[in-house]
Amino acid sequence: MKKILFVFLLSIFATNVFAGYGGYIGKYDNRRYAAPSEPEYVGLVRLTKGMDIVGTGVFVSENLILTNNHCAEACQSGCVARFWDGSKYETSNVKVVSVNPNDTPSSGSDWGLLVSDRVSNFYKPIAPVSTPGQVLRGGYGLLRVIEDDEIPLLKEVYSQTKQEYKKECKKQTGMPYAECINKKVDEKLEQMGKKPLFRDAGILKVQTCKIIGNYAENPKMLETDCDSSGGDSGAPLLRNGEIVGLNNSGFQTVFGKTEIGARAVKTETFYLYVQEMIKKYQEINALENGFTK
Repeated sequence: MKKILFVFLLSIFATNVFAGYGGYIGKYDNRRYAAPSEPEYVGLVRLTKGMDIVGTGVFVSENLILTNNHCAEACQSGCVARFWDGSKYETSNVKVVSVNPNDTPSSGSDWGLLVSDRVSNFYKPIAPVSTPGQVLRGGYGLLRVIEDDEIPLLKEVYSQTKQEYKKECKKQTGMPYAECINKKVDEKLEQMGKKPLFRDAGILKVQTCKIIGNYAENPKMLETDCDSSGGDSGAPLLRNGEIVGLNNSGFQTVFGKTEIGARAVKTETFYLYVQEMIKKYQEINALENGFTK
Protein backbone atom coordinates (compact mmCIF):
# COMPACT_ATOMS: atom_id res chain seq x y z
CA MET A 1 0.00 0.00 0.00
CA LYS A 2 2.81 2.42 0.94
CA LYS A 3 4.62 1.58 -2.29
CA ILE A 4 1.49 2.31 -4.36
CA LEU A 5 0.98 5.65 -2.54
CA PHE A 6 4.62 6.60 -3.11
CA VAL A 7 4.39 5.83 -6.83
CA PHE A 8 1.16 7.83 -7.08
CA LEU A 9 2.67 10.87 -5.36
CA LEU A 10 5.81 10.60 -7.47
CA SER A 11 3.72 10.58 -10.64
CA ILE A 12 1.94 13.75 -9.53
CA PHE A 13 5.19 15.68 -9.07
CA ALA A 14 6.71 14.18 -12.23
CA THR A 15 3.85 15.54 -14.33
CA ASN A 16 4.04 18.92 -12.54
CA VAL A 17 0.39 18.83 -11.50
CA PHE A 18 1.10 21.19 -8.62
CA ALA A 19 3.59 23.83 -9.64
CA GLY A 20 3.99 25.89 -6.50
CA TYR A 21 2.52 29.22 -5.42
CA GLY A 22 0.20 30.68 -8.01
CA GLY A 23 0.83 27.87 -10.49
CA TYR A 24 -1.60 26.01 -12.69
CA ILE A 25 -1.01 22.56 -14.13
CA GLY A 26 2.05 22.71 -16.34
CA LYS A 27 2.87 26.28 -15.30
CA TYR A 28 5.41 27.62 -12.84
CA ASP A 29 6.02 30.88 -11.04
CA ASN A 30 8.70 30.60 -8.39
CA ARG A 31 8.11 33.86 -6.56
CA ARG A 32 7.36 33.41 -2.88
CA TYR A 33 5.64 35.57 -0.29
CA ALA A 34 7.93 37.65 1.90
CA ALA A 35 7.96 40.54 4.36
CA PRO A 36 9.62 43.87 3.51
CA SER A 37 11.63 43.43 6.72
CA GLU A 38 13.68 40.57 5.24
CA PRO A 39 17.27 41.91 5.25
CA GLU A 40 17.87 41.35 1.52
CA TYR A 41 14.77 43.32 0.56
CA VAL A 42 14.57 46.05 3.18
CA GLY A 43 14.39 49.38 1.40
CA LEU A 44 11.75 48.24 -1.09
CA VAL A 45 8.59 50.31 -1.32
CA ARG A 46 4.99 49.60 -2.28
CA LEU A 47 3.57 52.53 -4.26
CA THR A 48 -0.18 53.09 -4.19
CA LYS A 49 -2.64 55.66 -5.43
CA GLY A 50 -5.96 55.24 -3.73
CA MET A 51 -6.48 51.47 -3.66
CA ASP A 52 -4.49 50.91 -6.85
CA ILE A 53 -0.98 49.48 -6.63
CA VAL A 54 1.04 51.69 -8.95
CA GLY A 55 4.17 49.57 -8.71
CA THR A 56 7.32 48.87 -6.71
CA GLY A 57 10.12 51.25 -5.79
CA VAL A 58 13.35 51.23 -3.84
CA PHE A 59 14.99 53.88 -1.68
CA VAL A 60 18.33 54.99 -3.17
CA SER A 61 18.95 57.62 -0.49
CA GLU A 62 17.21 58.71 2.70
CA ASN A 63 14.31 60.24 0.83
CA LEU A 64 14.67 59.44 -2.90
CA ILE A 65 12.83 56.46 -4.41
CA LEU A 66 13.76 54.92 -7.75
CA THR A 67 11.00 53.30 -9.79
CA ASN A 68 9.89 52.87 -13.40
CA ASN A 69 9.07 55.97 -15.39
CA HIS A 70 5.55 54.71 -16.07
CA CYS A 71 5.02 54.31 -12.31
CA ALA A 72 6.39 57.79 -11.61
CA GLU A 73 4.05 59.25 -14.22
CA ALA A 74 1.11 57.63 -12.42
CA CYS A 75 2.26 59.47 -9.28
CA GLN A 76 2.24 62.94 -10.86
CA SER A 77 -0.61 64.00 -8.58
CA GLY A 78 0.82 62.14 -5.59
CA CYS A 79 1.23 58.58 -4.31
CA VAL A 80 1.70 56.85 -0.98
CA ALA A 81 4.75 54.71 -0.20
CA ARG A 82 4.73 51.91 2.38
CA PHE A 83 8.02 50.50 3.64
CA TRP A 84 9.74 48.84 6.59
CA ASP A 85 12.07 51.03 8.60
CA GLY A 86 13.68 48.84 11.20
CA SER A 87 10.93 48.39 13.76
CA LYS A 88 7.64 49.21 12.06
CA TYR A 89 5.92 49.89 8.75
CA GLU A 90 5.99 53.51 7.67
CA THR A 91 3.86 55.35 5.14
CA SER A 92 4.86 58.53 3.39
CA ASN A 93 3.54 60.82 0.72
CA VAL A 94 5.68 60.94 -2.40
CA LYS A 95 5.88 63.29 -5.34
CA VAL A 96 7.69 63.17 -8.65
CA VAL A 97 11.22 64.53 -8.92
CA SER A 98 11.99 63.41 -12.44
CA VAL A 99 10.27 61.59 -15.30
CA ASN A 100 11.38 60.97 -18.87
CA PRO A 101 8.68 62.57 -21.08
CA ASN A 102 9.63 60.68 -24.25
CA ASP A 103 10.06 57.32 -22.57
CA THR A 104 8.28 54.10 -23.46
CA PRO A 105 8.55 50.89 -21.43
CA SER A 106 10.78 49.33 -24.11
CA SER A 107 13.05 52.36 -24.65
CA GLY A 108 15.67 51.48 -22.05
CA SER A 109 14.88 54.70 -20.17
CA ASP A 110 11.95 53.46 -18.12
CA TRP A 111 13.03 54.95 -14.81
CA GLY A 112 11.99 57.91 -12.69
CA LEU A 113 12.61 59.38 -9.25
CA LEU A 114 10.20 60.20 -6.44
CA VAL A 115 10.85 62.13 -3.25
CA SER A 116 9.37 60.95 0.06
CA ASP A 117 8.26 63.28 2.86
CA ARG A 118 9.62 60.78 5.37
CA VAL A 119 13.14 59.44 5.31
CA SER A 120 14.17 55.80 5.40
CA ASN A 121 17.01 54.30 7.41
CA PHE A 122 17.49 51.67 4.69
CA TYR A 123 18.40 52.33 1.08
CA LYS A 124 20.30 50.56 -1.68
CA PRO A 125 23.38 51.71 -3.61
CA ILE A 126 23.31 51.53 -7.40
CA ALA A 127 25.96 49.64 -9.35
CA PRO A 128 27.30 51.79 -12.21
CA VAL A 129 27.26 48.82 -14.60
CA SER A 130 24.77 45.99 -15.06
CA THR A 131 26.26 42.53 -15.64
CA PRO A 132 24.78 39.04 -16.18
CA GLY A 133 24.39 36.61 -13.29
CA GLN A 134 22.22 35.73 -10.33
CA VAL A 135 20.09 38.41 -8.70
CA LEU A 136 17.40 38.77 -6.05
CA ARG A 137 14.18 40.47 -7.00
CA GLY A 138 11.15 41.52 -5.01
CA GLY A 139 7.98 43.25 -6.10
CA TYR A 140 4.29 43.79 -5.42
CA GLY A 141 2.86 42.04 -8.48
CA LEU A 142 0.03 39.54 -8.23
CA LEU A 143 1.22 35.98 -7.69
CA ARG A 144 -1.19 34.36 -10.12
CA VAL A 145 -0.41 32.51 -13.34
CA ILE A 146 -3.12 33.40 -15.86
CA GLU A 147 -3.86 31.29 -18.92
CA ASP A 148 -4.47 33.09 -22.23
CA ASP A 149 -7.89 31.49 -22.64
CA GLU A 150 -8.85 32.54 -19.11
CA ILE A 151 -8.48 36.27 -19.78
CA PRO A 152 -11.93 36.76 -21.43
CA LEU A 153 -13.62 35.07 -18.46
CA LEU A 154 -11.76 37.24 -15.94
CA LYS A 155 -12.72 40.39 -17.81
CA GLU A 156 -16.34 39.28 -17.98
CA VAL A 157 -16.51 38.40 -14.26
CA TYR A 158 -14.89 41.72 -13.33
CA SER A 159 -17.25 43.73 -15.54
CA GLN A 160 -20.38 41.93 -14.33
CA THR A 161 -19.35 42.13 -10.67
CA LYS A 162 -18.60 45.83 -10.93
CA GLN A 163 -22.02 46.45 -12.45
CA GLU A 164 -23.81 44.24 -9.93
CA TYR A 165 -22.14 45.58 -6.79
CA LYS A 166 -21.43 49.18 -7.82
CA LYS A 167 -24.09 50.73 -5.58
CA GLU A 168 -23.46 48.38 -2.66
CA CYS A 169 -19.70 48.96 -2.68
CA LYS A 170 -20.13 52.73 -2.89
CA LYS A 171 -22.25 52.59 0.28
CA GLN A 172 -19.69 50.50 2.19
CA THR A 173 -18.12 52.21 5.18
CA GLY A 174 -14.65 51.24 6.30
CA MET A 175 -13.76 49.66 2.95
CA PRO A 176 -12.65 51.59 -0.14
CA TYR A 177 -14.76 51.09 -3.26
CA ALA A 178 -12.04 49.37 -5.34
CA GLU A 179 -11.19 46.98 -2.51
CA CYS A 180 -14.86 46.08 -2.14
CA ILE A 181 -15.19 45.31 -5.86
CA ASN A 182 -12.00 43.24 -5.87
CA LYS A 183 -13.24 41.22 -2.90
CA LYS A 184 -16.55 40.52 -4.67
CA VAL A 185 -14.67 39.46 -7.83
CA ASP A 186 -12.60 36.97 -5.83
CA GLU A 187 -15.70 35.60 -4.12
CA LYS A 188 -17.41 35.07 -7.47
CA LEU A 189 -14.35 33.38 -8.98
CA GLU A 190 -14.13 31.00 -6.03
CA GLN A 191 -17.84 30.17 -6.38
CA MET A 192 -17.01 29.19 -9.97
CA GLY A 193 -14.16 26.96 -8.79
CA LYS A 194 -11.51 29.40 -10.02
CA LYS A 195 -8.53 30.87 -8.20
CA PRO A 196 -8.99 34.35 -6.70
CA LEU A 197 -7.26 37.18 -8.52
CA PHE A 198 -6.73 40.02 -6.04
CA ARG A 199 -6.30 38.29 -2.69
CA ASP A 200 -2.55 38.75 -2.38
CA ALA A 201 -2.38 42.26 -3.86
CA GLY A 202 0.02 44.39 -1.86
CA ILE A 203 2.04 41.50 -0.40
CA LEU A 204 5.74 41.45 -1.29
CA LYS A 205 6.79 38.51 -3.49
CA VAL A 206 10.46 37.69 -3.98
CA GLN A 207 12.60 35.31 -6.00
CA THR A 208 16.12 34.43 -7.03
CA CYS A 209 16.54 34.75 -10.79
CA LYS A 210 19.15 35.72 -13.38
CA ILE A 211 20.16 38.52 -15.67
CA ILE A 212 20.85 36.60 -18.86
CA GLY A 213 22.38 39.43 -20.91
CA ASN A 214 21.38 42.22 -23.26
CA TYR A 215 17.81 42.20 -24.50
CA ALA A 216 17.98 41.28 -28.18
CA GLU A 217 15.59 44.02 -29.33
CA ASN A 218 17.26 46.83 -27.40
CA PRO A 219 20.88 46.84 -26.11
CA LYS A 220 19.94 49.44 -23.47
CA MET A 221 17.88 46.79 -21.73
CA LEU A 222 18.46 43.45 -20.02
CA GLU A 223 16.88 40.06 -20.52
CA THR A 224 16.09 38.08 -17.36
CA ASP A 225 14.38 34.86 -16.38
CA CYS A 226 12.48 36.63 -13.58
CA ASP A 227 8.71 36.07 -13.27
CA SER A 228 6.74 39.30 -13.48
CA SER A 229 3.20 40.61 -13.38
CA GLY A 230 1.36 43.89 -12.90
CA GLY A 231 2.67 45.63 -9.74
CA ASP A 232 6.26 44.39 -10.18
CA SER A 233 7.10 47.44 -12.30
CA GLY A 234 10.02 49.31 -10.78
CA ALA A 235 11.27 46.36 -8.71
CA PRO A 236 15.07 46.40 -8.34
CA LEU A 237 17.33 43.52 -9.33
CA LEU A 238 19.73 43.16 -6.39
CA ARG A 239 23.17 41.61 -6.12
CA ASN A 240 25.21 41.86 -2.90
CA GLY A 241 22.86 44.59 -1.73
CA GLU A 242 23.35 46.71 -4.87
CA ILE A 243 20.83 47.61 -7.56
CA VAL A 244 22.06 46.11 -10.83
CA GLY A 245 18.86 46.52 -12.85
CA LEU A 246 15.30 47.80 -12.68
CA ASN A 247 12.36 45.58 -13.66
CA ASN A 248 10.17 47.22 -16.28
CA SER A 249 7.94 44.57 -17.84
CA GLY A 250 5.39 44.01 -15.09
CA PHE A 251 3.21 46.73 -16.55
CA GLN A 252 0.42 44.54 -17.94
CA THR A 253 -3.18 45.09 -16.99
CA VAL A 254 -4.29 42.83 -14.17
CA PHE A 255 -5.86 40.53 -16.76
CA GLY A 256 -2.60 40.10 -18.65
CA LYS A 257 -0.73 36.85 -18.12
CA THR A 258 2.29 36.45 -15.84
CA GLU A 259 5.55 36.89 -17.72
CA ILE A 260 8.20 34.21 -17.46
CA GLY A 261 11.31 36.08 -18.52
CA ALA A 262 10.95 39.80 -17.80
CA ARG A 263 12.88 42.76 -19.16
CA ALA A 264 14.89 45.19 -17.05
CA VAL A 265 16.52 48.61 -17.43
CA LYS A 266 20.31 48.86 -17.24
CA THR A 267 21.75 50.92 -14.38
CA GLU A 268 24.11 52.63 -16.85
CA THR A 269 21.13 54.63 -18.12
CA PHE A 270 20.38 56.30 -14.78
CA TYR A 271 23.42 55.85 -12.51
CA LEU A 272 25.08 59.27 -12.98
CA TYR A 273 21.83 61.22 -12.87
CA VAL A 274 20.66 59.52 -9.68
CA GLN A 275 24.03 60.19 -8.03
CA GLU A 276 23.64 63.89 -8.86
CA MET A 277 20.11 63.94 -7.45
CA ILE A 278 21.19 62.15 -4.27
CA LYS A 279 23.87 64.79 -3.70
CA LYS A 280 21.41 67.58 -4.39
CA TYR A 281 18.84 66.26 -1.92
CA GLN A 282 21.48 65.60 0.73
CA GLU A 283 22.40 69.28 0.48
CA ILE A 284 18.73 70.30 0.65
CA ASN A 285 18.20 68.11 3.72
CA ALA A 286 21.25 69.55 5.42
CA LEU A 287 20.09 73.13 4.79
CA GLU A 288 16.39 72.78 5.44
CA ASN A 289 16.14 69.66 7.60
CA GLY A 290 12.64 69.40 6.19
CA PHE A 291 12.23 65.63 6.46
CA THR A 292 11.41 63.76 9.63
CA LYS A 293 12.20 60.22 10.68
